[in-house]
Formats: sequence, structure tokens, C-alpha cells
Amino acid sequence: MTDKELRDIWTGQAVPALLMTPERLRARAEHFEASINRRNVRDHLCFVVVALGFGFGAVTLSSPLTRLGCLLLVGWALLSIYWLRRYGTIAVASGAADSQAIIDGQQRQLERQRDIALSWPWGIGLAVPGVVLYSIGFAWGPRPIAGSIAAALVGVFMFVYVAVVIYGKTLAGRWQREIDELRKLRS
Repeated sequence: MTDKELRDIWTGQAVPALLMTPERLRARAEHFEASINRRNVRDHLCFVVVALGFGFGAVTLSSPLTRLGCLLLVGWALLSIYWLRRYGTIAVASGAADSQAIIDGQQRQLERQRDIALSWPWGIGLAVPGVVLYSIGFAWGPRPIAGSIAAALVGVFMFVYVAVVIYGKTLAGRWQREIDELRKLRS
């Protein structure tokens, strides 16, 4: 057989249409819901640890700047828990029977989570005043090594900030592709 004959056979094959049944759509929606719920549990635990750790620091540390920074970080963690509970949860319409209703509900949830992921730089940015005050107060502490520890703390915070922003943009891009895919299914 020649290349042309093989190409003709290849292009002459019937392409099966990909059908998204309501069961498959529902399974995708349930998988998405489970991943968001896991993220919410993980984030809640992290914010609780931050609030408890810096709350302990606000009580035990002696520097007023460090204590103020701790209190700001506790406030940020508690505010983040509130925002996560208010805006980050999934509102699933799992009782939908037809594909169109499932697609509409899933698209709304994807858009909501995409917007939340794109807002992460602002949410984490609210911790900056607390980290700055904590670091300044720690650097002016009585220990000679305190300045380098404060610089390391700021470096770790900046690394985490950049990593979370990149991760959020990656998630938002993936969710946008799923939104576009659902829009194609609708039409």
C-alpha cells in the first residue's frame, strides 16, 4: 500500500461523536465538587493553624510591633476563613436531570471558582502589613540573629505568595478551558 492509500483509508473512517450523557456530566461535576471541598478543608486547616500560631505569638511576644503584626495576621486568617466559607463553597444542583441544566450549573460553579482563584493575589496581599510589622518587630529584637530570621521570613512569605499566585492562575486557566468546553457542548 502506498502512503496515499493509507491516508485515504485513515481519512475515510467514521469518527464517533463524543456524547456527554447526563451521567457523565454529573460525574464530572461531582469530581469538581470533591476537589473544591478538599481544597476548602485544606485551606481551613491552614488558616486555623496561622490564627492559632500568631495568636499565641500575640500573647507571648514582647515587642509591640511584633504583637501588632501577629494580631493583623490573626485577623487576616479569620477573615480568610469567613471568605472561604462564604464564597469558596460549591452550590451544587445535583438534582438536575437533563444535560442542559447540569451544564449550566457546572459552568456557573467553574466561573465562580475561576474568579476566586484570580482574586487570590488580593486576598494574600492583605497579609502583607502583618508580615511587615511582624518582621520589623522581630528584626529589632534583642537577639543579634533576629534580622536574618526576619529577612528569611519575608523571603518565605514572598515565595509562598508567588507560588500561590502562579497556582491560582494555572487553576483559573484550566477552569476557563472547561468553561469553554461546556459552552461548546451547549451549542
